[in-house]
Amino acid sequence: MSDIDFDFDECAGIANRPIKDLDGFVKGKLTSITIRTETFKTPRSKKNPEDDRVQKVFVFTFIMEGKTEPIKMTKMTGTKISTEIVHVNAKGRGSKEKPEYNALTEICLKLGILTLKDVKEENTKILLDSLKKAVKTVSEDKPIYIKTKLENSDNALENILIRSIELIEKF
Repeated sequence: MSDIDFDFDECAGIANRPIKDLDGFVKGKLTSITIRTETFKTPRSKKNPEDDRVQKVFVFTFIMEGKTEPIKMTKMTGTKISTEIVHVNAKGRGSKEKPEYNALTEICLKLGILTLKDVKEENTKILLDSLKKAVKTVSEDKPIYIKTKLENSDNALENILIRSIELIEKF
């Protein structure tokens, strides 16, 4: 047996994975909503010489239950609440049809920050005030508790599936 020339305890460990229940849901909590400026790369060519796109985004930060320690996950959205339906998710007809809005509106509806009534009635002041209040009040001390399913993101890591978010009691 050869000598090990590195500290085994520093190098080896157990992979941290989200803890899923029998239905595939993971518990967690929203701990912050922040606004930041992001730069999005734009492919350049002779026909498209545009510069990279710079825009403000909302970042929703979640702490999800992990097997060895909590896992930080974030969802980024645009900054405009939209009262227009962008997609109808349907499994048949009638009552199984579910309207979906843009990512910001959808995540705010799922988190209980906005109400469907206010979105449908386009109560602009109420919608903006509700979002502003959430940005100011959601924190580690005052989180929003959720359960959600996960989806594979672009880099093959799992992240929150907005459409599956459900509010739960503190755990």
